[in-house]
Amino acid sequence: MSGADEVTENQDATASSWFGVRVHRRQFLAPDIVSLELESASGEPLPGWSAGAHVEVGFSNTISRCYSLCGDPDGGGFYRLVIHLELGGVASQLLATSMEEGTRLRIRVSKNDFVLDESAPHSLLIGGGMGVTPLIAMAYRLRRLGRSFVLHFSVRTRARAILVDEFALAFGERFELHSDDGSAGPPIDVAALVEKLPENTAVYFCGPEAFMDMVRQRATQAGVKPERLHAEAFSIRSPRP
Repeated sequence: MSGADEVTENQDATASSWFGVRVHRRQFLAPDIVSLELESASGEPLPGWSAGAHVEVGFSNTISRCYSLCGDPDGGGFYRLVIHLELGGVASQLLATSMEEGTRLRIRVSKNDFVLDESAPHSLLIGGGMGVTPLIAMAYRLRRLGRSFVLHFSVRTRARAILVDEFALAFGERFELHSDDGSAGPPIDVAALVEKLPENTAVYFCGPEAFMDMVRQRATQAGVKPERLHAEAFSIRSPRP
C-alpha cells in the first residue's frame, strides 16, 4: 500500500471513529472469495460489536467499502470479514493483491441496521450465497445465549459452500446446507421451512435480490407477520455520507 493508505498510531487516536488495524491472516476460501482476520494495530482491544454489524474499510482517502462482520461477536481478538471479489472492482483488486498479512489499514464500525432480536423464542436464519456472512455472527450470538435457532445456507454448488466445516462444528444440527444442483444437500425449500414455525419466530434472510424476493414471498404466503421478517440485501455496500 502507498504511504497515503497506511494507518499510523496518530490516525487511530483522532476524534473521528476511524481506527487502525492490521491484517493478521488472509485466506482465499475460493478464487473469488477472501477471508480477512483483522487485529488491532495499536495493541488496544478492538471495539465491541453486535451481530449484524458492518465495518467500513478505508482503502485510501477516496475509496472505502462496508462489509459484514462475520465472526463471533463475543470471541474477541479479531474481526473477520469474508468478501466476494467483484470482477473489475477497485476495492476487490486491492483485496486480492495488496492485503498481505501485516498490512495496515483503517476501519470504523458502522451503525447496525440488521439488528438481532435476542429475545425471540426461535430464530430462522436463511442465507443465500455470500448473504450468509451477517448471519454467521447471529448464529454464534444465539448459541452463546442458549436461544433456539437454525441456520440454513443455500449455494449454487458445493464449490461455493464456504466455511461449512466451521458451521457444522459450531452449530451441529442447527446448521443445514442446501445446493441448487444437489451436490451439497437438497435445494432449499423455503416454503417448507416457514410452513409451521413456532409462534413469534424471527426470520432473518440475506442474499441476492431474486433469493430475497423468493424468501419474502414464501414467508408472506405462509402467514409470517411482516414485523417478524428481517432482511438485508447482499450487494456492494457504499458507506454513508
